[in-house]
Amino acid sequence: MQGNFVCGSFYDSHIHLDKACILDRCTIEQGNLEEAVEETGKAKEAFTEAGVYARTSRVIEMAIKKVPSGCALSLRPIKKQTYVALRR
Repeated sequence: MQGNFVCGSFYDSHIHLDKACILDRCTIEQGNLEEAVEETGKAKEAFTEAGVYARTSRVIEMAIKKVPSGCALSLRPIKKQTYVALRR
């Protein structure tokens, strides 16, 4: 076969699914790391198991729909915290 290109999958190996899709809960004024950590911490105080599950599901569904054929979707378990019960 000629004219074909083969390469390894491209993926983001570091994503916090529990913190995905929370931009609407954060105030962005400085645009720096300190502000991001502070705003994420504030948003995290209101996290619920149902909310984490819904956001995680949304990200996975978006990835499945948006990832072109031939790319891999690699997921790691969420770090279990007091507000999260892992489901099978």
